Amino acid sequence: MAIRASSQNHNPGAARLPRRVAVQSDPVSREAHTDLANDAAAREQNLGLYSWGLAADGLQGTLYGVQITPYAILMRSWKNLPLTNGEASRLLLDNCNKPLRTELKEVFISALLYSFHHIFLDRSDPTIFTEGHGRESPNPEVDLSGTVGWFTTLTPIYAYAEDSDSLIDVIRKIKDVRRRIPGNGQPYFASRFFNDSAWAEFRKHEKMEIVVNFIGSTSHLRQPGSSFRMEDLEGDSLARFGQGVNRLAIFEITIEAKEDGLHEIRHQTKIYQWIRGFEQSLIQLSTVLRDAQPQLTLSDVHIPSFSYRQLDELVRTQLRLITPNLDNIQDVYPCSPMQQGILVSQVRDPSKHSCELLPPKTGAPVVDEERFIRAWEHVCARHDTLRTVFFESIVHRGNFEQVVMGQVTPDILFTECEDEDSALQQLESQRGHVLVDATSIFVLLRDLALAYDGSLSLVPGPSYRSYVEYIAQQNRILNIEYWKSYLDGAEITHFPQLEGDKMSMSTGIVSFEIPDLVSLLQFCSTYQLTQASVFQTAWALILHKYTNLDHVCFGYLSGGRDAPIDGIEDAVGTFVNMMICHQSLASSTVIVDAVSKVQDDFLNGLGHQHCALADMIAGADLPSDLFNTVMSYRHGFSESDLNPRMLRFDGMRGDDPTEYDILLNIECGHNKILVSMRYSLSIMSSEVAASVGNAFLQVIESIVSDRLNTISDISLLHDRDRRIFDEANGSLPETVSATVHDSVIQQTKRRPNSDAMTSWDGNLTYTQLDKLSSSLAEHLISLNVGSQVRIVPICSEKSLWAVVSMLAVLKTGAVFVCLPINHPIQRLETILREIEAPMILTSTTQGGRFLNSALSIICLSSGFLHNLPTPSRQLPKVDPEDTVFLMFTSGSTGRPKGILISHQSLCSSAAAHGQRWDIDSQSRVFQYAAFTHDVSITDVFTTLIRGGCVCIPSEEQRMDDIAGAMRNMRVNWCFLTPSVADLLQPEEVPSLRTLVLGGEAATIENINCWAHAVKLIICYGPAECSVYATGTDSVLKTSDPTNIGRPIGCRVWIVDQSDHRSLLPLGAVGEILIEGPGVGSGYFNDPERTLKSFVQDLPWTKSKCYRTGDL
Repeated sequence: MAIRASSQNHNPGAARLPRRVAVQSDPVSREAHTDLANDAAAREQNLGLYSWGLAADGLQGTLYGVQITPYAILMRSWKNLPLTNGEASRLLLDNCNKPLRTELKEVFISALLYSFHHIFLDRSDPTIFTEGHGRESPNPEVDLSGTVGWFTTLTPIYAYAEDSDSLIDVIRKIKDVRRRIPGNGQPYFASRFFNDSAWAEFRKHEKMEIVVNFIGSTSHLRQPGSSFRMEDLEGDSLARFGQGVNRLAIFEITIEAKEDGLHEIRHQTKIYQWIRGFEQSLIQLSTVLRDAQPQLTLSDVHIPSFSYRQLDELVRTQLRLITPNLDNIQDVYPCSPMQQGILVSQVRDPSKHSCELLPPKTGAPVVDEERFIRAWEHVCARHDTLRTVFFESIVHRGNFEQVVMGQVTPDILFTECEDEDSALQQLESQRGHVLVDATSIFVLLRDLALAYDGSLSLVPGPSYRSYVEYIAQQNRILNIEYWKSYLDGAEITHFPQLEGDKMSMSTGIVSFEIPDLVSLLQFCSTYQLTQASVFQTAWALILHKYTNLDHVCFGYLSGGRDAPIDGIEDAVGTFVNMMICHQSLASSTVIVDAVSKVQDDFLNGLGHQHCALADMIAGADLPSDLFNTVMSYRHGFSESDLNPRMLRFDGMRGDDPTEYDILLNIECGHNKILVSMRYSLSIMSSEVAASVGNAFLQVIESIVSDRLNTISDISLLHDRDRRIFDEANGSLPETVSATVHDSVIQQTKRRPNSDAMTSWDGNLTYTQLDKLSSSLAEHLISLNVGSQVRIVPICSEKSLWAVVSMLAVLKTGAVFVCLPINHPIQRLETILREIEAPMILTSTTQGGRFLNSALSIICLSSGFLHNLPTPSRQLPKVDPEDTVFLMFTSGSTGRPKGILISHQSLCSSAAAHGQRWDIDSQSRVFQYAAFTHDVSITDVFTTLIRGGCVCIPSEEQRMDDIAGAMRNMRVNWCFLTPSVADLLQPEEVPSLRTLVLGGEAATIENINCWAHAVKLIICYGPAECSVYATGTDSVLKTSDPTNIGRPIGCRVWIVDQSDHRSLLPLGAVGEILIEGPGVGSGYFNDPERTLKSFVQDLPWTKSKCYRTGDL
């Protein structure tokens, strides 16, 4: 090995060296390297040129008797310094680069800098320019190795050596700085001559102090029989360059590997010492590096802003645990944003982001196991992603980074199948989405087939690190600003829990095919729209209908393989990116316009797709759980795309990664489009999932069939769901054509001496109740009730006599209406005027409130009723269609509504819910609700119609001692609101067997408290439909408190709230429509409101239905 150093001749006795100047030496990023080189080189060149006695500005004057012109340094001398230690030369050219993964040029530059630093103690370290061959082509298809021409590049390298640095420390610094220079210096060097601004910026770089060129070995020219040979120039008198030739630098050092082993300049002694020190450094390095253990430098670890202290900690705490052999570590770099999200999700829930794939089978009877193993090892060797291990970051706790192993021996498990069909050798494998996306599965299977055939390339595949580095170069701030603007107005969009098991950790999948592909293609062609845009619009409409939100959003997985990285289409890794689709869906929007907007939004967002999802959402100041559904659209692959000769595959399916409750995978094949919806069983059952899939198909059909449709015209109900609804609702329940009082009389005949009522103020048997109510009825008839007085108001506290009066009014053929005892008299007078009542039935305590009115007041008491004559006349005939009661709402949101319910409606409801909830002759029903609430009507009359006993507490007990009243009356059946139920504990009411909750939303606390102790039922129903419309079976501890059960004596439809003639699919959020015999007659004296709420002649039924207004 020989070192040829050429230098500028000069007078050795002149200028003194300047003192050492400290220069920042921290490693820099690629982006900052040019600036660092510019700054360091300029400063050092000025110092350097002065130190050798040269003028920095213009270089005017003479140098060793030769005229110096600006930017011209003339060649004056050169010397050969053979490395005298042949063993050191051999070692340096052999294995000395392995421990630190260095190149020989880096070792030489380090030795040069180290020796310079320790010889020239009174000046700063120089910037060293390195010559490169420049034949690296950005296009792998262009090979410059055989082209004659001048491709040389010059690149500055500056690393500040500390006095305490060892040779190894300097090597690490030089290596790290050099490896961070983009393109081996080609971009820097080209910019100096092909860019006007760079020409001015780097002008001082022409005044170089030291240039090093390592030309490698020329031993092949010295072999016997070689056509060419190197001719050594003998003697120092024969210069290699003429004295008038322009010099590149003050010192030009050329290092050449040879088989055998400066004129004068200022500081010649130190220069000689420097060169000899350089030689000694190389000799020292030859043994130090030979004996050194493998270690990493910062340039081997592509983690931004990493220090050697952190690197040492990383090796000690992480990498040594992964592998004791650092020499087997190929790469270390951060995770991509998608990988980061997946890994964090897996920490929270290890079951996320994994699925099963059933890949290979062969046309031959068996798979050659050894051949298959070799094929898979070949695939692992080609794709570094398959040799990757993830570890928690020591810099950003909670985040992850990844290390790529150089060589691995993959574990392969073969399973034997017992039956003949399974003997097709299906290999089950678990895969993690953190390593591969759906497209990567195809690449893996293709390469596995090629490797099995023996035709897979030995060239390593594209590195995933290139993609991670590309993402890191994106403008994060600009991306966040885009998503902040785009997500303005977005709402949390969670597909609701429908009939799922909240405790389930499993997933289900429903698959279907787009049926009318021709219409879809024609629609897209006509309006220049993509299929993906149609699917995104359809899913936005699904979310709109199922969540009742006008601003919906969901995740959309983009392929990510449009990044400008060579060979990315054949790379293996997680390249997908999560984008967000946010749509505002006004009902008047034309569908074509909606699809166009989705497409424009997607195209605009592509330039910002590499932004981390967490950054998108946080930048828009939105919650992290913004959405729970994701769509993926991609072109599918088939076995024919693999074109294998010996290995075929089943199960060519791959899902992109997701931790969300619903993942909609749309795979576009050659002549069909397949949709698979993977869903969490915690939010929906398989039946509901099928319905959601049908709705998705129906929306697509609506979009492409009538292009002038608006969003409000879109139908979600598929024919299959309509059939499901019809089957679930069944036929319309038959109407019980009877009157309430006649039904009670039937029970009197069956059980005359059974308790009909137990109250704080007494007890009545069915016979006693019948006699007292009939006596009062005759008295009322004598006062023209029934014939002229159609509505009789009742105002009473909880009492036996209030119920007796209700039944008595019914026997007259009139209608009763209960008035609240705690409302102001002015409010009561308003109702009384509206119903034009001439009389009122009251308790003895309430009668005084009406003394100033013109009403006839009948005060109910035990004495008054028992003193009435025994009934003797025939009571009037009442039609089942006649009204049984009138009930006014509170009027808190406007004018009170007077609800009219017929006898047959109440009897039909009582028959249905009484049978469903086991109200019978053994039932002792607690009558808690106020008489002005609709539940009080069923508490009383369903119980009496079914032969049970009504248990009535006093107002004081009702407010202060519910449990005591229930115990005393041995109550076993009760309706309460959830908030009142919270006031009780099961052990306080040991006789209670059935508890029905309604009137407000039930809670999980209600379920936890009562589900184990009683038959717990959750119900729903408006007063307009005879109180009850739906109810659950017995609720379990795992049940959803929002589930209101199945229809009771009616049919329930879910319709679009903006169009009650449009049915919605199962689980969609819409208005509840109730059809059945329990539906009321309308509103008292309010035909307009009646017409709006009680509708008929709908497309699917001619029966009267009630629009609840509830969603």
